[in-house]
Amino acid sequence: MQKAAGSKAIAKTKFSAADEGRTLERKRVLVAGCETHVCVRQTVYDLRLKELTPVVVADAVGSREARDRDVALAEMRADGVVVSTVEAVLFEIMESSEHPRFKEVQSLIK
Repeated sequence: MQKAAGSKAIAKTKFSAADEGRTLERKRVLVAGCETHVCVRQTVYDLRLKELTPVVVADAVGSREARDRDVALAEMRADGVVVSTVEAVLFEIMESSEHPRFKEVQSLIK
């Protein structure tokens, strides 16, 4: 599947990638990545400080230890951060089965 129009991968050296959020034209930011308890967590809280709405894609984040990932996700949920899944986010983006790439995306999920 090709990268969505207007999306870009972000390479970073800081734990938080929130500084990249200022270049975005949207208020909601999908967050995925490694080390949920460090990088993802810091990015999420920094995005909120910038008045952006992070959406953590739970099945697109990870940590070396499952416990670290689970604790970080639980903490973010308790703080009111939206936590979703790849499938839910994809269908939200497409909005309906009439989307031109619906069948392609659906086949990836099954």
